[in-house]
Amino acid sequence: MENKDEQLLQMFFDANRQDIADDGFSDDVMRRLPAPRTRPFVVWRGLCLTAGLLLFFCCGGVGALRTFAVNFLVDVVTCILSVDVSTFSPMMALLAAFGLCSVAVFVLAQSMPDKTLLGTKRTMQP
Repeated sequence: MENKDEQLLQMFFDANRQDIADDGFSDDVMRRLPAPRTRPFVVWRGLCLTAGLLLFFCCGGVGALRTFAVNFLVDVVTCILSVDVSTFSPMMALLAAFGLCSVAVFVLAQSMPDKTLLGTKRTMQP
């Protein structure tokens, strides 16, 4: 529905386009604007980045990051290994795979509204 609204708006604006002569007014305004000042922000950003990296390495950030990563991986593996798979059946696995594939096809179809999917052409409904 949103795509149709956008098309209608685009058609309206294309049909009613008006060019207004400004006799160089816009160019004069753009020339009189002050130049952007980015230099102090670049220096400040560099100083903050350097200070942050120094604090990270001086305060043992690498070791803390390594400990966090190891603990996270151990927790993930423990969680996966603690699942009781004796109650699962092959039918449940097939149904789960079918459901995931159905969702994937639906999302793919929604992401390409004007293209074809699986050889069928999608048309817009009124």
